[in-house]
Amino acid sequence: RYISLGIQSFCLCAAFFLAVKHILNRNIRCHRRWVSRAVAIALSLVTLAFIELILVIVLGEQAQNNVNLIQFFHTYGNLLGMTVNMLVLEYFLNKKPQEGKAFNN
Repeated sequence: RYISLGIQSFCLCAAFFLAVKHILNRNIRCHRRWVSRAVAIALSLVTLAFIELILVIVLGEQAQNNVNLIQFFHTYGNLLGMTVNMLVLEYFLNKKPQEGKAFNN
């Protein structure tokens, strides 16, 4: 558990460091992308709560009484939440805007 917390903490610090580095170089686009990654990493515990809720809804008491599942979430839950958040974020960051759908001010 502490190794996964260490990995998550390192990734969070690295993302904020890169965000600060890019803003100091006046690269706003990269800064925004790295801040988005840092927020996604920070919110990984909330994602874990949603994953557990979905499992309880789908599996019912089996999810609450499954010792292996509980141990997995206790040990690797932070990394699972961080992975889900980063996959979703990278999808939206790399998604190409559709023509005619852009918002104009």
